Amino acid sequence: MLHIAVELGEARMGFVEKLVEFMPSEALALRDSDGVTALFNAARAGNIKAVKLLVNKNPSLPNICQRDNFAPLHSAVRYGHKELTLYLLSVTRDNEPPYPFSNSPGFELLRRALMVGFHDVALYLVERYPDLATCHFDSARHDDANDSDEDFAPLTVLAKRPWAFPSGSRFNLWQLIIYHCVLVKLIHFLSQPNRGGMENQVGSYDLSTQMCYCTRLFKGKHF
Repeated sequence: MLHIAVELGEARMGFVEKLVEFMPSEALALRDSDGVTALFNAARAGNIKAVKLLVNKNPSLPNICQRDNFAPLHSAVRYGHKELTLYLLSVTRDNEPPYPFSNSPGFELLRRALMVGFHDVALYLVERYPDLATCHFDSARHDDANDSDEDFAPLTVLAKRPWAFPSGSRFNLWQLIIYHCVLVKLIHFLSQPNRGGMENQVGSYDLSTQMCYCTRLFKGKHF
């Protein structure tokens, strides 16, 4: 029941809160017929309130992986939930099995970050885990049927997406102004020396977004 409820969004959060309140913490780690915990379903649905509720009660949930050792973090990235991705990055341990940032799971995490355009997350991953920078995605097991990047290195994937950068995008004047006036900083856990132990983990994140006045000035205009 919990697995279904967390996918229904904030409208059912009252019910989810009651369920979690009365369930023992270890029961939150139960898997459904697909072999995933309720945290996976919440991450896939982008229900960050449910994710935080589950993790607060059972901090081990982010490291309970499914097949191929994919963590809930992988689901958040795959479905393009940026805020949720940042939160799960801050609470997923990297020093205990099944090591979701290493080898094939790590390669796949980087691949998914590049595919959905989370370039700041991809940069963080390769800076923290340098081996990922030279990986080849044929080493990553994934289930995106339409993807064709499995034989490429990270830089090759970026090279195939020139529209992700101003030099490869045909912006008009106003779009260029807005592009250069949007500044996004990722400043939460990135400087943390080790997220392994719970005592060293960052319980929250700080995503500071600064936008210049021209984004507001041209709000509502269509280019």
